[in-house]
Amino acid sequence: MQQAATLIAALPMPIVFGILGQVYGLEQRAVAAVMLSTLLGFIAVSMLMTFWW
Repeated sequence: MQQAATLIAALPMPIVFGILGQVYGLEQRAVAAVMLSTLLGFIAVSMLMTFWW
């Protein structure tokens, strides 16, 4: 359960962040943050899976 919880916590931010950025006129910053978190999330999850399994 601890490994599953850690993997879920490492997943990227939800797309709601992008929608809120659009509401406040910060679309470009919101998209950049979502892209960066997605990339880092994939890297983190891949590394965690490599080390654990």
